[in-house]
Amino acid sequence: MENLKREYEEVLLQINENNNAIEKLKENPEVKRFIALCEKNARLNGKKEKIYEEIRKEEYRNCHHIWVYPKNFFEGHSPMCVKCGLDLDILNNGGEYLLSPEQKAMRNFLKETKELVYYCGLDPVIAFDTDMAKEIYKSIIEENPDISDEEAAKMLEEVIENIEQNKTGVLCLQKTKESNG
Repeated sequence: MENLKREYEEVLLQINENNNAIEKLKENPEVKRFIALCEKNARLNGKKEKIYEEIRKEEYRNCHHIWVYPKNFFEGHSPMCVKCGLDLDILNNGGEYLLSPEQKAMRNFLKETKELVYYCGLDPVIAFDTDMAKEIYKSIIEENPDISDEEAAKMLEEVIENIEQNKTGVLCLQKTKESNG
């Protein structure tokens, strides 16, 4: 126990020495300038994050959402808009300090709008891997830049339906081969 107390006192002494050295350095004009620039950057970064969040919220607000439900929707997961990336599951995430600026903007937007977001946009009954659905939607838009949201949603449903049917067809074919094996 005495060793721990002695070690603790030594650490406190080192911290005090470091703080004294820092205070002396602050008297140097170049160090003062450095500190002022660091403080200015911290304020600018805070302002940048707030502006970014407002930009994303405006994008979410103006999006005619195309919702896709994750495969594990019935296990408590929520839908995601493949158009703007708005993911209702963000409300179920833990601590806010772990969220990226994108996720913070999404979470704050959803907290502000509450249930109103559910009534905006299209709600096709699609249960699929949401990341893959986003990529499919992106491809549809790249290949058809003038397509309407309704047409894009319909095409997305058709592509996903074809993928699901092909998966089922391949599995049936494999089972048939195995049983005839």
